[in-house]
Amino acid sequence: YSDYFKLKYETLNKALGTSGSAEPEETAIYYIRADFTNWEIRDGYEMKKGSDGTYTYDVSVTDKNKLKVFDPANGSWIGEESVDVENSAEFTTDSHGNIVLGKGNYKIIFIEATRKIVIEKQ
Repeated sequence: YSDYFKLKYETLNKALGTSGSAEPEETAIYYIRADFTNWEIRDGYEMKKGSDGTYTYDVSVTDKNKLKVFDPANGSWIGEESVDVENSAEFTTDSHGNIVLGKGNYKIIFIEATRKIVIEKQ
């Protein structure tokens, strides 16, 4: 029974946005920053947090675009060094560690727990 009640307690806390205290957990925010955003944080390029804890962004590339995930809380850029190449669509890189995608529609998935990126071609 202890596992059952632990799961129920964790589920309730997650639904309430708490960690067992009165303080709500902060939700991280991640952005896509790219050549098409002039490498700036722009409205409309915030990644959406899923129920599984991953962050996603759908992007349509008309020719070839360069991008990275940006973590404003730490001021860190997350690029090709973090791509899970075994589970991602084909991409190239450049001398700045940018993820370079060819023409197509993609889902960029950022796994916060491991700080890995998965690229799915749609």
